[in-house]
Amino acid sequence: MCIRDSAWAPRARENIHGGFEGMHRDLSVLYIDLPLIAAGGALVPLAAWLLTLRALRRPWLAAAIASGVLALGIWGLLSWWTPYGPPEFTG
Repeated sequence: MCIRDSAWAPRARENIHGGFEGMHRDLSVLYIDLPLIAAGGALVPLAAWLLTLRALRRPWLAAAIASGVLALGIWGLLSWWTPYGPPEFTG
């Protein structure tokens, strides 16, 4: 499991369990979101590392750029994707 999956997993719980009596259950989290996040988490930093290594021929710089791309990807994903949250009881 990559770092991006670890950051994603706690937020998926609300969509899988669905809140009150299973309302708003969205299982597409499992068969659409998780595979895309896993593929992006593995392929995007790898592509950035390979492109930087090919262009600049410095492995340490390529590793630093790949780490930055991974960090920006995690930040962007968590700031963009927010699952359904049950409304607060006002009572």
